[in-house]
Amino acid sequence: MIRSSTLFLLVVVCACDVSAQARWVPATSGPEAVGGRGRHDDVKFATAETGWLVNTRGQIWRTDDAGDHWDLQLDTGARYAFRALAVIDPRNVFTGTVQTPGSVLFATSDGGDTWTDVTNRISGTKPVGICGMSVVNSRVAYGVGAFHGSATVIKTSNGGQTWTGRSVKPAAATLIDVHFFDELTGIAVGGTSESLRGNAVVIRTTDGGQTWTRVYESDKRSGTDGEWGWKISFPTPETGYVSIEYASNSDGHPARVLRTDDAGVTWTEIDVDGSVSRAGLQGIGFLDERTGWASGRGVTSITTDGGVTWSQLLDWAPEVRSSNDGTVTASPEGQLDGAVNRFIVVHDSLALAVGKRVYRWTGADAATAVLGTPVPEAFHLGEAYPNPSPGPVTLPFHLDRDADVRIEVIDALGRRWGPLLHERLPAGPHEFRWNPGAGTSAGAPAGLYFLLVDVGKSPEMKQVVLIR
Repeated sequence: MIRSSTLFLLVVVCACDVSAQARWVPATSGPEAVGGRGRHDDVKFATAETGWLVNTRGQIWRTDDAGDHWDLQLDTGARYAFRALAVIDPRNVFTGTVQTPGSVLFATSDGGDTWTDVTNRISGTKPVGICGMSVVNSRVAYGVGAFHGSATVIKTSNGGQTWTGRSVKPAAATLIDVHFFDELTGIAVGGTSESLRGNAVVIRTTDGGQTWTRVYESDKRSGTDGEWGWKISFPTPETGYVSIEYASNSDGHPARVLRTDDAGVTWTEIDVDGSVSRAGLQGIGFLDERTGWASGRGVTSITTDGGVTWSQLLDWAPEVRSSNDGTVTASPEGQLDGAVNRFIVVHDSLALAVGKRVYRWTGADAATAVLGTPVPEAFHLGEAYPNPSPGPVTLPFHLDRDADVRIEVIDALGRRWGPLLHERLPAGPHEFRWNPGAGTSAGAPAGLYFLLVDVGKSPEMKQVVLIR
């Protein structure tokens, strides 16, 4: 098992001034993500050479040369949305899913040649999804989920042969990421509301997950519908960071991260000056106590002084071309591709990031091209109506410019009811219409549903109550 720190990176294409050459380069034959959310979701390594990546398109890939080349091991055709990885050793690997609550945990015991649904190994409270996982050693590992509710921690003490699930309510209502320092002490992040309308929280345990204490809760800022903790990065046992994501930001507050210098007992809020978006931050990853990235739905920022000052980074802005031998090259002005979802430090001279493609960082200077004027927000979202209702439900929205639009419908258990809208639309007014009595939504029971709207990498969510 390789101990890793993680990063969820998202950046925006815009006019820029170049101050240094990018140090992230695409893998020679890294897979390009298609379908699903158009990105890879997690990457973890067992050794300096061998690792895996997964995505919500239902794919699992493996590398045996430190991430430069990748082989497809499993393709479920989007039947399962793989979200998180726990790598025990080169043969035993686990992956968690979202949006398929009856099948939340898969495993391999032969290095990925075969994969099996092992959700039945979980006793106690079963999570509706697994968004983050943390491996302590060959015996002990944890998983948490889900981002949309039913805050649950699962734990194994025998290398994944059996798992036990436990609800953490009322300490948290949602859970997204987890980090354990040893078998007993760890933290998890999420929010106070299953509808993501509450505050961000950090919870901590010192008894192996038997009990959890809320050690931080955000004070939701004006113009923000809700906040939640998203990703965790601990470059040292004492110093760590957490990113805060939120829904809406009508008052234009800067993004925010948390820092601890006592292994998660207390936390300090840090504004990421220059990073302003509708959704705050998602990923965060640090190479050491001072150098790291905080990334959100539109802007990626870098600090080299532990968060005191920040600079915004140039998007990769690729000029991609393939040579006869298949090598992919890109413009040197930027870094990453604007949809990177996970970053890991494999060892002192190798890190990886996965988004639309796979990128490798081999220990060069962290400084890169600096961002120019940010692109303004691209859309305005109305209220779903009628609400409550038996359906159909209409959601109006307006695009200020042409944009990629993705809308999906999930219930409180994380099940996708469709239909899915995923296409590029022109500027102007639009409507999304959901008929819960037809097509893939036929048979949708009464209850709470979420319309998840993702426009130009900026998320919003509207609640709908379906009555029968």
